[in-house]
Amino acid sequence: MGGSGLVGALECCYGSNSVAQIFAGKVVSRAIHGHFLIESALTVILLRHVMGISLNQMHGEVII
Repeated sequence: MGGSGLVGALECCYGSNSVAQIFAGKVVSRAIHGHFLIESALTVILLRHVMGISLNQMHGEVII
């Protein structure tokens, strides 16, 4: 799992000590919440790619 980017992604929401505890299996509720956040972000990225929507179009701005 090293180099997958999960640590960096989770550190956007949690502190580095909390992320270390998540990966050590000590804080299950935070781990579940963090994995739901990661899954939601990946779903948005996948749907944007499949539907061909840019980030600017999602916010109502159309850049040609």
